[in-house]
Amino acid sequence: MLAASRARASYWEDSESRGQRRPTSGFSSVGFMEMMDGFKVGGGPAKGSEADNTRISRFRCDVEQLRAHLTETRRGFINPRSVYQAYWDGITTLALAYTATVTPFEVGLGLETKLNVLFYVNTAINIIFVMDIIWQFFLPVPDKEGNLVRSHYKIACKYLRGWFAMDLFTVLPFDSLQLMGALPTDGACGDSTGMLLKAVRIVRVARLLKLLRVLRASRIVTRWQSQLNLSSTTQSLFTAWFAFIILVHWLACLWALMPQLQNSWRDEPLVIAALEERVLRDPTCDACLCAGDRASEACSSPCLTPCEIEVAANVTHSNEAHVHMMESWMCRASTDGLLPSDFVDKPYTVWLSALMVALMAMLGGTSVVYPTNDYEYSFFMVIFIIAAFAFAWVQGVIISALTTGNPDAIAFRTNLDALNYMMDDQFFPPALKSRVREFYLRTRTMAKRQRYIDLIDSTLSAQLRHDTKVTITAGIFKAVWWLQQCEHAFLEELSMQLERESFAADEYIKSLTFDGEARMYIIVSGIASRGGAFFTSGMSWGDIILASPLLRDTRPAKTLGYCEVVSLTRSGLEKVVKAFPASAGEIRLAGLKLATRRSILLISSYIKYKKTKKASTAAEGETGGMTADEGGLLSV
Repeated sequence: MLAASRARASYWEDSESRGQRRPTSGFSSVGFMEMMDGFKVGGGPAKGSEADNTRISRFRCDVEQLRAHLTETRRGFINPRSVYQAYWDGITTLALAYTATVTPFEVGLGLETKLNVLFYVNTAINIIFVMDIIWQFFLPVPDKEGNLVRSHYKIACKYLRGWFAMDLFTVLPFDSLQLMGALPTDGACGDSTGMLLKAVRIVRVARLLKLLRVLRASRIVTRWQSQLNLSSTTQSLFTAWFAFIILVHWLACLWALMPQLQNSWRDEPLVIAALEERVLRDPTCDACLCAGDRASEACSSPCLTPCEIEVAANVTHSNEAHVHMMESWMCRASTDGLLPSDFVDKPYTVWLSALMVALMAMLGGTSVVYPTNDYEYSFFMVIFIIAAFAFAWVQGVIISALTTGNPDAIAFRTNLDALNYMMDDQFFPPALKSRVREFYLRTRTMAKRQRYIDLIDSTLSAQLRHDTKVTITAGIFKAVWWLQQCEHAFLEELSMQLERESFAADEYIKSLTFDGEARMYIIVSGIASRGGAFFTSGMSWGDIILASPLLRDTRPAKTLGYCEVVSLTRSGLEKVVKAFPASAGEIRLAGLKLATRRSILLISSYIKYKKTKKASTAAEGETGGMTADEGGLLSV
């Protein structure tokens, strides 16, 4: 029955969060209200009456109708807060990480498409994103007011107008189409017009558009934002560094892709004709030429052979050094010994070299591999522009984290500087300056806690304010003996009445407020003495449970060092205890015990006093030479 009540309450909250009105038909709340009226304080429903049985039956009927209504309204939808959605978000996050790292490496380094482990993993990743597209049609999304939309038609319309086109394009199976021959994979031989080569380049660039999948991460982060136990500063730093690393990786892969996109001397018709003529005259000339549909061995490397460089220089009326510089950066690096001659078969080595170039470009420097042709100059200019903004953004995030990442530390340093300036301006003596600074430095923790309270009061709702303050002050009453038998809910409410204070060494902590109200103190940190007794962390004093002021011990305590305390006034106690009769009875009983002990001690002290001092006047006989307050104590 309790579970059913909770389910009903959960439904009301869910309905209100969606901006829906509570159902007014289908079931009645009369049975529930009557059922609640039938409960006794501290027990269940009254037993044995026919009316009670009727109320129970009507309540059960209401619960069953409510369950049916909940099932109907949530049928066909995926709960965005369910554990299944969390698991699916984790799977898609791993798939996005794979796409952001492996896909640009695969395309940029020109890895051959064939049936291997990489192909099957890519296919599995593609299937995950296809399933995610279907998943989106059943996932309630928030509207402009933040309420979840629970209509298949509205969800579909919103998705089709938004992310659907991009999501659909990124799942096109380029790998499978290339493997089946539907898309070109090589434009070397039999491509007299160069159209096949252009098609190959377009396919390679199109495969990079899979990186648009990374934009899906924004939807996942939106769902996870309330669950991430990270400060905004930490999230900003993580985002900046992650984006910087991914950007360097992408630029390195693009730099490795450049040789595949730029034209080669082998693609020039005049050079091809000159090479064919040269091979006929000089059989020792090693050149990349097609014999029918077969390519020569020189075509296994994208770099020009010495014979090809010589022929290209003669055709273009330039020197061989210029022709060599117009080659791709990989060929130049291979000639200079920076890459192995078989670098085509070593993509990881090529990626490391490209990564160094991209990193140096991002940091504003140059590597041993530098641009020498129009394609590379254009690419480097784009890199420098992107790097300028990216690096400035990362620097801004880091500076912001250092300056605003810890608001408590910033406020503490600002106030310390203000205190130092004030003491210098007012010519404080050095000893007093030292005491002020020592006290302020010791109050850092308390000031931070106090700012937490101010922050809670200004930002949270009433219930959240209560819950957070209770969490902060949990366990504060463990050492107060007369509160040990009180209700937990009472202690939670009582903790809302606490006030924090701090005292420097050799200061007095008064047991009464300025208007004479009794106060109880609990030491949070430090040590104090009172009446020959020492009080350390967790210990308390203050007779706020005694109704008679004459029975209270109002002696002040003296701090033996820096002390942080929390205090509770008698009025704060009375304000809360009214709503908790059981706790009020425990406190009254504790107060009676304490008052009895105090009365016995006072009477004993009075008898001892009478034995040691003779009465001199009639008035002294009535009061025993005591003060008016001491005489009043006897009357108690």
